[in-house]
Order: sequence, then C-alpha cells, then structure tokens
Amino acid sequence: MACTGEQVLKLVIHCGLHKTATTSFQRLCAENRALLRGLGIHYPAFGAENQHSLILHEAQRDGMAVLGSYFARARAEAGAECSTVLISGEDFENCIADVALACDVETLALGAGFSSVTWAVVTRPLHESLGSLYAELSKHGVVLDRQTIQRAAEERGCFHVTTARFNHVFILDFPRFAARFRRNLTGDVAEFGLDAFVAGYPGRVLLKDLLTEDAHLQFERLAVITATRQNPRLGSRQVEANYLATALGLGIFRHAALRPLIGPFIWLRMRKARRTPNRSGAA
Repeated sequence: MACTGEQVLKLVIHCGLHKTATTSFQRLCAENRALLRGLGIHYPAFGAENQHSLILHEAQRDGMAVLGSYFARARAEAGAECSTVLISGEDFENCIADVALACDVETLALGAGFSSVTWAVVTRPLHESLGSLYAELSKHGVVLDRQTIQRAAEERGCFHVTTARFNHVFILDFPRFAARFRRNLTGDVAEFGLDAFVAGYPGRVLLKDLLTEDAHLQFERLAVITATRQNPRLGSRQVEANYLATALGLGIFRHAALRPLIGPFIWLRMRKARRTPNRSGAA
C-alpha cells in the first residue's frame, strides 16, 4: 500500500459513542499496531494509553495547537508506506454536539497535511446506552440521578457531565445530531450500529472498510484478537454503592464488605432507578 508521488494520507477519527465496544477496539488496535502499520494503517501511540481521548482533553485545556502538533507528528510517523492514520477516543464525541470544535479538529488535520478526515461513529439504542453509561459513570466521581439524565437524553439527545478530570457531552441519540454534524464537516461520516460493529470482533467492519481485501484477510490471519470483554458493566448494587460513596465522600463504601452499612440507601436508589420510565418501554 505504498504511495507514489505526493502522499495521500487520510485521517480516520473513531469518536465513540461511549459504551459501544470502544475499549475492546482500542485494545485490538494497540495490540496489533505493528501488524496494522505493515498493512497501511498507522495507529499512533499516546503515552501508555491504548486510545487518544486525552489528546483532545489536553487540547481543550492547553490550546488546540497541542492537537495540531500531535496530528503533524502522527502524519510524519506514518511514513510513505501508510495510507491511513487511525485514532480512537471517546472524548472526540464532544465534536458531535460542538460542531465548531469538529471544524477546528478538521482544520488542524488538513493543516498537518492529511488529505481528508473521516469520522467513524458507532451507535446503539438510547435506552441501552443510558443504562451502560449510568453504570460506567458511577466509577468516575460523579453523583447522577437516573431520571434526570434520562429526561435530558430524551429531550436533547445528550447529557453533560463535569468532574475534576473531564467535561463531556455524552451523545445518546446520534440521529438528532447527524444532519448538522455532516453539514458542517469537510469530511465524511461512517456510521455503524453496535451489532454490526462487534460482529466477528470489535471494529471488524471498520477495518474491513479501511484495508484492501487481501490486507484484511492477512490481518485476520495474523492478528491477536482478545476474546475477553473489556470494561464489563457493573451490577446494580455496586453502581448505587459507588454513587452513594461519592455523595458521602467515603470511598470505603465501594467495597462489598461495607455495603450493608448503607444497604437501605442503596435499595432506595435502585428502586428509584428501576421506576424510571422511558419511551422504549425498557427498564
């Protein structure tokens, strides 16, 4: 897949959505970085991380020039043998709601020498995403009310969360944003449903689009593919124990042995969460 003459190098940004097998896909790409590079896809490293969310977080904190420098470095690392640079990070999901940020990202990518930008988005039904996110965010130092975030998701298609570590817009209804997102971009949007994205292994459908047929067959023959599910969903009692521990400022209550001390409060939160209605009819 070597290029001749002026190199045509495209940037693919896998921007989530959250809880759509992103962690598993990122591990797959990181563990097979050398193989992908040999097949024409450069999956650049970012410190010890398997993914690239923190580079956008740093850019939003310290200035977008940080992201421009990273893009330029990734393009240089790709060399003449690569046709694609692939990055994956759920923080880029913010770009779906903030099209000005998305345009800034594209401008920086094109300025770094990429010929085009493609955004890869993986979606799932709103009520499924909401349940998974509600469980996941219990680990991250916030206290959320299930009814409040569900109302926000149904009315606006997203909800906002700010912690000491991040400020994020979680998209749960991509179709509500899709037309505006596409209209303001110079690049393309590749959209996949979760079932299609995880079929075979996480990201197979995306890699098949990015690789030639022969290269894809070679990848599947040689790749290290971990079958273990990454970042599994917590049980309901642990989720509510986490939220209560955060609210009380007492992380010790996250441990199972001490949960009986706040058992009635866990039960009340679980009861309230189970009574939360939604338009799909799912609990």
